[in-house]
Amino acid sequence: MDIEDIPAEVRWQIATKASNIASVAQVHALQEVAGEEAADQMECMIMREGGKQAGELAATLGLPAGNAIETSEAWEIMGKILLGPEIESHVVEADENRIVDRITGCAMLNAHQELGAPLAGLPEHCQAYNTNAVESINPRYTQQFSKKMCAGNEYCESTLELKK
Repeated sequence: MDIEDIPAEVRWQIATKASNIASVAQVHALQEVAGEEAADQMECMIMREGGKQAGELAATLGLPAGNAIETSEAWEIMGKILLGPEIESHVVEADENRIVDRITGCAMLNAHQELGAPLAGLPEHCQAYNTNAVESINPRYTQQFSKKMCAGNEYCESTLELKK
């Protein structure tokens, strides 16, 4: 058997799942060694840098990001590439300057649940990644969550809009 005998989609699912599990295990280990506050600060720093990388990769792939809709689509594509196909979302409302998405499937939340890891800090880590991802894809836009599954909501709700 050779690696090429394993379908690319299966390899991608394995790689993203392993990466997500490693990320969750890293945060949990940092919390045990350094304490929750220091671990959260470090993880937010790591996630901010990860978000910036998403923007660089989106540019490398030539993903369009001229308005809110294109920026959101690029953000979603990068999220699925980096975190896995478990991310599920749909648009609630959209125009060229603002888009509201509902996310009903989250690879990072799934990884936390699979490991039985506490969700403390996850909302902030996620926000750090996503804000930086959107702003690096198109610096004219920003993103905020108003609802978060990891904070007990039924779904995540995200607004991507022009900076004020």
